[in-house]
Amino acid sequence: MPIKKPSEKQKRLPIKLDEPLGTNNRNGYEPLPSVWFGDDAELLDKLLRFYPRSTPKKILDATVNAGRIWRGLEWNVIGLDIDPAHRPTVVGDNTDMPFENSSFDVVVYDPPHIPNQGRDRSKDFNKRFGLTLKSPKEEGYSFAFMYPPFVSEAYRVLRPEGILLCKIADYIHGHRY
Repeated sequence: MPIKKPSEKQKRLPIKLDEPLGTNNRNGYEPLPSVWFGDDAELLDKLLRFYPRSTPKKILDATVNAGRIWRGLEWNVIGLDIDPAHRPTVVGDNTDMPFENSSFDVVVYDPPHIPNQGRDRSKDFNKRFGLTLKSPKEEGYSFAFMYPPFVSEAYRVLRPEGILLCKIADYIHGHRY
């Protein structure tokens, strides 16, 4: 089935940060598409306007790195990263976060997706995205083993009705998902 462009009547007015998407805004309910063709920042902005019941005031990016995903956005974000070279707001491990219980309205998680890349241990990906861990053969060359301890910490630092937004990529490595 072809994707139809919205008619002029269907196009929305610009939304301000204090007007989250969802059922409580002046324009009614507008679901997000299941296939996204924009960039990460645009999608993240729409997710933050759509899912929370009210505009999030305290947002944690638990894998901020250089903050690329937030470029051009106006959200106030506390960035956590294990590598001080990226100059995050807080240096720390997202599996043992240095925050009090129920501290955040939203936690964003964009973990490393691409494990070791062949025999070259100094791939550009490692420098650009701060990949400091190796994904061993015993873990299927996947970083999924990192998710449970992180999710446990995210649950702890989220306020009641807080939301967790995760960018988890499926990929094929050695012909495995």
